[in-house]
Amino acid sequence: RIKKDLPLKQTTELTKIFAKFVSGYRMYDLRHTFATRCQTCGVPQHVVARWLGHKSDKITDNTYTHFPTEFMLKMAKKVEY
Repeated sequence: RIKKDLPLKQTTELTKIFAKFVSGYRMYDLRHTFATRCQTCGVPQHVVARWLGHKSDKITDNTYTHFPTEFMLKMAKKVEY
């Protein structure tokens, strides 16, 4: 149904459209931001990996996720006792 209802665009066409709205960034950057934000919001890593089309959670974790310092400090406070 999705293919029928939504026009599919080539990657190069999407990149041009994206550049009109967000100059200085690439769709590649959006994937990194999306992966990081999903995980900082509590979406399980294996779910994010599936959404990004990765076969392994390791790709998502090692390549696409860049936790901000503030988030890392917040997580560190969880182990204080």
